[in-house]
Amino acid sequence: MSSRNSVSSTYTDLSETARTILTTLCNTRDFSEVDRYVSEDVSVQHEDEPPVASRDAFVRRFSQALEHMPEFSIHIKEACVDESQLKVWVRSEITGLPGGLRKESIDMMTFNEEGLLVKSIDCQRVLGRRSDDD
Repeated sequence: MSSRNSVSSTYTDLSETARTILTTLCNTRDFSEVDRYVSEDVSVQHEDEPPVASRDAFVRRFSQALEHMPEFSIHIKEACVDESQLKVWVRSEITGLPGGLRKESIDMMTFNEEGLLVKSIDCQRVLGRRSDDD
Protein backbone atom coordinates (compact mmCIF):
# COMPACT_ATOMS: atom_id res chain seq x y z
CA MET A 1 0.00 0.00 0.00
CA SER A 2 1.28 3.48 -0.83
CA SER A 3 2.22 5.89 1.89
CA ARG A 4 0.60 9.31 2.00
CA ASN A 5 3.81 10.91 0.73
CA SER A 6 4.13 8.66 -2.32
CA VAL A 7 0.47 9.19 -3.19
CA SER A 8 0.89 12.94 -2.84
CA SER A 9 4.03 13.07 -4.95
CA THR A 10 2.61 10.75 -7.62
CA TYR A 11 -0.80 12.36 -7.89
CA THR A 12 -0.05 16.04 -7.41
CA ASP A 13 -1.94 16.80 -10.58
CA LEU A 14 -5.00 14.56 -10.72
CA SER A 15 -6.95 17.75 -11.33
CA GLU A 16 -5.02 18.40 -14.53
CA THR A 17 -5.53 14.80 -15.69
CA ALA A 18 -9.28 15.06 -15.09
CA ARG A 19 -9.44 18.40 -16.91
CA THR A 20 -7.42 16.99 -19.82
CA ILE A 21 -9.75 14.01 -20.18
CA LEU A 22 -12.86 16.19 -20.25
CA THR A 23 -11.58 18.92 -22.56
CA THR A 24 -9.88 16.49 -24.93
CA LEU A 25 -13.01 14.38 -25.36
CA CYS A 26 -15.58 17.19 -25.31
CA ASN A 27 -13.87 20.16 -26.95
CA THR A 28 -11.15 18.84 -29.24
CA ARG A 29 -12.93 15.47 -29.67
CA ASP A 30 -9.62 13.67 -29.88
CA PHE A 31 -10.15 10.02 -28.98
CA SER A 32 -6.69 8.94 -30.19
CA GLU A 33 -5.07 9.11 -26.76
CA VAL A 34 -7.92 7.91 -24.59
CA ASP A 35 -5.95 4.83 -23.53
CA ARG A 36 -3.29 7.14 -22.09
CA TYR A 37 -5.78 8.44 -19.50
CA VAL A 38 -8.60 5.88 -19.22
CA SER A 39 -8.43 2.30 -17.93
CA GLU A 40 -9.53 -0.46 -20.30
CA ASP A 41 -12.17 -1.59 -17.79
CA VAL A 42 -13.45 1.87 -16.84
CA SER A 43 -17.01 2.22 -15.56
CA VAL A 44 -18.74 5.38 -16.81
CA GLN A 45 -22.28 6.44 -15.93
CA HIS A 46 -24.15 9.44 -17.31
CA GLU A 47 -27.04 10.61 -15.13
CA ASP A 48 -29.48 7.72 -14.61
CA GLU A 49 -28.43 5.76 -17.70
CA PRO A 50 -26.90 2.31 -17.22
CA PRO A 51 -23.12 2.43 -16.85
CA VAL A 52 -20.77 1.27 -19.59
CA ALA A 53 -18.03 -1.06 -18.40
CA SER A 54 -15.19 -0.69 -20.86
CA ARG A 55 -13.13 2.01 -22.52
CA ASP A 56 -14.28 0.88 -25.99
CA ALA A 57 -17.97 1.06 -25.02
CA PHE A 58 -17.44 4.47 -23.41
CA VAL A 59 -15.69 5.89 -26.49
CA ARG A 60 -18.33 4.44 -28.79
CA ARG A 61 -21.25 5.88 -26.77
CA PHE A 62 -19.56 9.26 -26.29
CA SER A 63 -18.56 9.70 -29.93
CA GLN A 64 -22.08 8.75 -31.08
CA ALA A 65 -23.56 11.36 -28.74
CA LEU A 66 -21.17 14.02 -30.05
CA GLU A 67 -22.21 13.28 -33.64
CA HIS A 68 -25.66 14.61 -32.73
CA MET A 69 -24.26 17.67 -30.95
CA PRO A 70 -21.68 19.36 -33.20
CA GLU A 71 -21.57 22.51 -31.03
CA PHE A 72 -21.16 20.62 -27.73
CA SER A 73 -18.51 22.18 -25.49
CA ILE A 74 -17.41 21.98 -21.86
CA HIS A 75 -16.17 24.94 -19.82
CA ILE A 76 -14.54 23.79 -16.59
CA LYS A 77 -15.26 26.05 -13.62
CA GLU A 78 -13.42 24.26 -10.82
CA ALA A 79 -12.07 20.93 -9.62
CA CYS A 80 -11.70 19.44 -6.17
CA VAL A 81 -9.11 16.70 -5.54
CA ASP A 82 -9.03 14.08 -2.78
CA GLU A 83 -5.55 12.59 -3.23
CA SER A 84 -6.01 10.01 -0.47
CA GLN A 85 -8.91 8.43 -2.37
CA LEU A 86 -7.60 9.28 -5.88
CA LYS A 87 -10.80 11.18 -6.67
CA VAL A 88 -11.52 14.39 -8.54
CA TRP A 89 -14.83 16.20 -8.76
CA VAL A 90 -15.07 18.61 -11.69
CA ARG A 91 -17.78 21.29 -11.97
CA SER A 92 -18.37 22.52 -15.51
CA GLU A 93 -20.83 24.31 -17.72
CA ILE A 94 -21.79 22.52 -20.91
CA THR A 95 -23.24 24.21 -23.98
CA GLY A 96 -24.17 23.18 -27.49
CA LEU A 97 -26.91 20.86 -26.30
CA PRO A 98 -30.14 20.28 -28.24
CA GLY A 99 -32.59 23.15 -27.94
CA GLY A 100 -29.85 25.56 -26.89
CA LEU A 101 -29.74 24.20 -23.34
CA ARG A 102 -26.93 25.11 -20.98
CA LYS A 103 -26.25 22.73 -18.12
CA GLU A 104 -24.06 22.51 -15.08
CA SER A 105 -22.25 19.19 -14.86
CA ILE A 106 -20.50 17.51 -11.96
CA ASP A 107 -18.11 14.73 -13.00
CA MET A 108 -17.08 12.50 -10.09
CA MET A 109 -13.92 10.75 -11.26
CA THR A 110 -11.90 7.98 -9.57
CA PHE A 111 -8.38 7.01 -10.64
CA ASN A 112 -6.28 3.91 -10.01
CA GLU A 113 -2.71 3.72 -8.66
CA GLU A 114 -1.36 4.17 -12.21
CA GLY A 115 -3.30 7.43 -12.60
CA LEU A 116 -5.84 6.03 -15.07
CA LEU A 117 -9.54 6.86 -14.85
CA VAL A 118 -11.39 3.79 -13.53
CA LYS A 119 -14.80 5.24 -12.68
CA SER A 120 -16.75 8.33 -13.64
CA ILE A 121 -20.29 9.39 -12.80
CA ASP A 122 -21.74 12.65 -14.00
CA CYS A 123 -24.83 14.55 -12.92
CA GLN A 124 -26.28 17.54 -14.72
CA ARG A 125 -28.86 20.24 -14.17
CA VAL A 126 -30.32 22.74 -16.60
CA LEU A 127 -29.08 26.31 -16.16
CA GLY A 128 -31.01 27.88 -19.02
CA ARG A 129 -31.14 28.25 -22.76
CA ARG A 130 -28.62 29.88 -25.09
CA SER A 131 -30.72 33.05 -25.32
CA ASP A 132 -30.62 33.57 -21.53
CA ASP A 133 -28.30 36.34 -20.37
CA ASP A 134 -27.42 34.84 -16.95
